Amino acid sequence: MGATKISLVKGNHEILVNSAYADLGIEVIEKELHLGPFHFSHTLDQEKINSHYSFVGHTHPGIRIQGKGKQSFVFPCFYFTSDYCVLPAFSKFTGKHLVDLQKGEIAFAIVGSGIDQSLVEITG
Repeated sequence: MGATKISLVKGNHEILVNSAYADLGIEVIEKELHLGPFHFSHTLDQEKINSHYSFVGHTHPGIRIQGKGKQSFVFPCFYFTSDYCVLPAFSKFTGKHLVDLQKGEIAFAIVGSGIDQSLVEITG
């Protein structure tokens, strides 16, 4: 079995020089990457979603989950539509853009912390 290859499509939060990523064995992609039917980039390109399922990350999606009382919590999430997926920010220092799930859309909220993290599926 071969080694796992890690590629990073750079965005506005990747501030290290490329050699720092290379030292960790991470391939740096400056703009976009196409793998089969998939397109990976930092921001959503409407032209690309017509021909590829896109994975992007710029907007840092979050989902609000209501409790049984008046409490609510906002969690980072993976946000899937029929044309694209927005990946969550994995930093406590970035904000979250709340998604409003439409019919057929799915979000996977990242709840817990450390080893106790899990995903909670929410559908529109």
